[in-house]
Amino acid sequence: MVAVAAKTFKVPEAPLVRISEVLAEVAGDGNPDAFHAEAERLAETMRAAVTRDWRGHPCLSWVDAERLLLRSRRDRLQLHAEIEERLVAADAARRALIPRGVPANLVPTGMSAAELLMASDPFPAKRRQSVLEHSLEHPAGALVYTPVNEEAGQ
Repeated sequence: MVAVAAKTFKVPEAPLVRISEVLAEVAGDGNPDAFHAEAERLAETMRAAVTRDWRGHPCLSWVDAERLLLRSRRDRLQLHAEIEERLVAADAARRALIPRGVPANLVPTGMSAAELLMASDPFPAKRRQSVLEHSLEHPAGALVYTPVNEEAGQ
């Protein structure tokens, strides 16, 4: 404590670090002002360790700021690892659905491997009808107009 002109001021024992600067460091952003709202939210959860600077910004001691920095980096790395793990699992599931091919000794005589794969497809795709097939299906080769939008024809 230092007494100056009949007023008593509390002198901090160690320099302070703004929480917004720690959050900007974790994010790799050079603008700590962008993290002011998040710093205020975080200060509410860390009441005992937080002090305010002359502008009212929440601050921490160097030791607490370093702990926050290390914890935030660890949490961010863990989150990235979890996301990557989910993406790898989703990719493995997608790759499991891709047909593996046909062994050469299982292809019947008179059929190519591609024909066998198409015949064994569990989800056969609907094939578009060609103009020739369409004209042969209708009497006198007439072409029938079918609107793309069903409501447009009504």
